[in-house]
Amino acid sequence: MAYPTDTTVRETILANIDTTLTAIATTPLTYKTVPNTVRRWTGNVFEVPSYPCIIVVPTGETHDDSRIAIVQHTMDLLIVCGVYDSNWKTTLQDLVTDVRVALTTDWTRGGKAITTQIISDQIFEAEPTNPLAEAQVTVRVFYRTLYNDPTTAY
Repeated sequence: MAYPTDTTVRETILANIDTTLTAIATTPLTYKTVPNTVRRWTGNVFEVPSYPCIIVVPTGETHDDSRIAIVQHTMDLLIVCGVYDSNWKTTLQDLVTDVRVALTTDWTRGGKAITTQIISDQIFEAEPTNPLAEAQVTVRVFYRTLYNDPTTAY
């Protein structure tokens, strides 16, 4: 198999998620929060986002190639939502709700995925003296590609 020259289905799906979550900031009439930062995790722990923020973290992927010429992929993501606000309980819950609503507008990620599942969300409470709070939304995306071509969705 030659190395693909087109964008992989995985990267196309991740780009769709990035774009979908960025739309939260650009369509304030539809959503309750306006995140200042929406980006994919770069691995740089010193890169401090501007709050409120949404960080997309791909956490793992499994592959099942038991079908002839097709690979079934299961990609897990962590969507990290952060706020720095004295009213963090409401603001963070609104941000998590906005993320869930945005991700459910197109389960197929632009026609490249079979489905997108929101598995869970978890809120980590802020300390009374520091109103920095975080939530994690766990997302799973199922998609298929051809066995010898990761750029073609099936």
